[in-house]
Parts: sequence; C-alpha cells; structure tokens
Amino acid sequence: MIDFPQNMYEDLAKMVVWHRKRGKITQQMLADLAGVSRTAVQRLESGAAFVQVDTLWKILKVLNIKTNYTGPLMDLYHK
Repeated sequence: MIDFPQNMYEDLAKMVVWHRKRGKITQQMLADLAGVSRTAVQRLESGAAFVQVDTLWKILKVLNIKTNYTGPLMDLYHK
C-alpha cells in the first residue's frame, strides 16, 4: 500500500464536498449518479484514507473533476 500524506485525503475530501454542494446535490444523489453507496461518499468526504480507486474515479467523474498526472518522466512517456 502506498503511504500518502494525510493532508492529501483531507484536501480531496474538501474538494469533493465543495463541488457536491456547489452542484446542489446530496450525498445520496451523488452516490446514485456514481453507482456507489452513500457510505462510500461519506467515507471519501470524511477524508478516510481507504477509498477504493474505482469508487474515487466514479465520484470525480460525476462531479466533473479532472485529474492530471505529472512527474519528471511524463514528457518521455507521452512521446
């Protein structure tokens, strides 16, 4: 398991809550749209360190949050 810094989970949780509330949708509505449980949304929004990656991607997709991969070798990877 990769050990990510705790503040990463807290930042992600705040971002998801902010987007969900700006979209005026409830946790249950987000769960239904993403095809995940309301408990999964609650765990993500609480900053839980253990959220399945596929669950995270489904929720981010519904909220129209894009990801960006960066790293020192990414320029070489895309060529």
